[in-house]
Amino acid sequence: MQPSLIHEANTPSWAGRIAFLRKFFGYTGVSALALCLDFGIYSWLIHGGMNTVLAAAIGYLSGLAVSYIFTRSMVFKSQRVGKAAAGEALGFAMTGIVGLAITSGVVAVCTHLLHLGPSVAKLAAVGFSFATVFLMRSQLVFGSQR
Repeated sequence: MQPSLIHEANTPSWAGRIAFLRKFFGYTGVSALALCLDFGIYSWLIHGGMNTVLAAAIGYLSGLAVSYIFTRSMVFKSQRVGKAAAGEALGFAMTGIVGLAITSGVVAVCTHLLHLGPSVAKLAAVGFSFATVFLMRSQLVFGSQR
């Protein structure tokens, strides 16, 4: 006889998977919002004549600020205060620097070595950065919360 869905939902591995998926899809939504801001600023700056790598960095950092506000409050529902909150913000910023390095590196390779357009380069960078930063934030920055 097969276990019921209710029984499976009460097991730690099933509950853990559901929690992970909830966070993943919430993070995806927040990241989409941040990406709209990021890509809008990036496009505006490169159309104004700015270097694509510098424009990518400025756009990314703008999205990072929006992402922190919503990721902290809506996805991981952090209740940390004081020094713990400061450490969390620092961890978020540090993972953001990793994402920025990935974004800048991918944009540089795509535009300067592969001669791809700036929009294609930015979209390629998004995939690499998103996956890496989500895993780092879910495990290292917000992972010890229950």
